[in-house]
Amino acid sequence: MDENGRSVSLVAHGKVNLLLAITGRRPDGYHTLYTVMQSIGLGNRLTLCRVAAPSETVRLSCDDPALPTDRRNTAVLAAELFLREAGADGGLEIRLEKRIPYQAGLGSASADAAGVLAGANALFGAPLAPDRLLALAARVGADVPFCLTGGICRAEGIGERLTPLPALPPCALLIAKPPEGISTPEAYARFDRLADPWQPDGIAFERALEAGNLDALAAACGNAFSSCCPVETVTALAGAMREAGALGAAMSGSGTAVFGLFREAGQARFARGQIEPKFAGCRFFVTQPANCGITWE
Repeated sequence: MDENGRSVSLVAHGKVNLLLAITGRRPDGYHTLYTVMQSIGLGNRLTLCRVAAPSETVRLSCDDPALPTDRRNTAVLAAELFLREAGADGGLEIRLEKRIPYQAGLGSASADAAGVLAGANALFGAPLAPDRLLALAARVGADVPFCLTGGICRAEGIGERLTPLPALPPCALLIAKPPEGISTPEAYARFDRLADPWQPDGIAFERALEAGNLDALAAACGNAFSSCCPVETVTALAGAMREAGALGAAMSGSGTAVFGLFREAGQARFARGQIEPKFAGCRFFVTQPANCGITWE
């Protein structure tokens, strides 16, 4: 926070779904999940400024001109909701620097919303207790509570029921994002058309995590959406990462980003050098697990 308490800057971290199983569908149409989410070092940078303006006034600017800056953006939704719930006196100006790819399953939009909620709460003197802030986050989106909390958690229900899990053994991640994206509704519609969908083994994953066994944990990583993803590059990337030395590789969220788990960042960078020339148009990132959802600057 600056000296006058009028602005704050932070990094809102993305996430990977180390494991994602679809466990059912509620009467309201929402699908229920069992997933293990891990924060990653890759994050979007936000600067929030408190301004003298009518309550619920929100102005967003972004370095990516392709993104909307009105209520179609979750950062604006989160800001308006916070100002209303907190009864805040004044408005917000938000500057967003996008680093996490979107339509990737890496929580880019959810991270933005979480960053806005955390930053706004700090700017206005913490009018909302942590439990109220988490409840507000759930109203913005299913992954926003996790992005606010960060670390590694099991998420159940529609993603709102979080249980902290033991930290990963030391490791690094190579993430690749194909140019093609897929919307979450389309991913669920494709999954629903499968007669006998494959599901990853959450019990095996959590046993390996408890034991600190990175090899077994990486082998258990998996995503139920992978069996219905129409982007062929996803399968090819996962295979290429394994061939380049990844202990395990899988798609994150509803796609289309793919991650590979490596023992060390140097191994992940070496694998990137081998793979990147073969996949024109893909974006590659080497990062590490993060133990929080928000980093203050």
